[in-house]
Amino acid sequence: MSEKIPNFYASPRTFMGAERIHNLAEHKLDYAMLGVPYAEGTFAPYIQAGQADMPNALRDNPVTIFFDIGDVGLYDVDTDLTLLEGIKIGDIGDVVISQEKES
Repeated sequence: MSEKIPNFYASPRTFMGAERIHNLAEHKLDYAMLGVPYAEGTFAPYIQAGQADMPNALRDNPVTIFFDIGDVGLYDVDTDLTLLEGIKIGDIGDVVISQEKES
């Protein structure tokens, strides 16, 4: 029997498959994804609710679309340019938003 227990949990979802950053001071990033799950200011006719779900919706995109983005970049067919080549991107999670109760 193996002495090491395998990890059956999936790794956390991150933006574009970037590394999950817990301490920003320990990393040198060019760009960071910070989610703000907030939908209080979206009261308008003909606008769907659900903006608070957007940070996780961005993280739900298949990682294979952005595979090795920091090494090879993204090729833009329209401009014939390679974008984000050699860029260090990190996902620093979401802002915790709590609503105060009026007393």
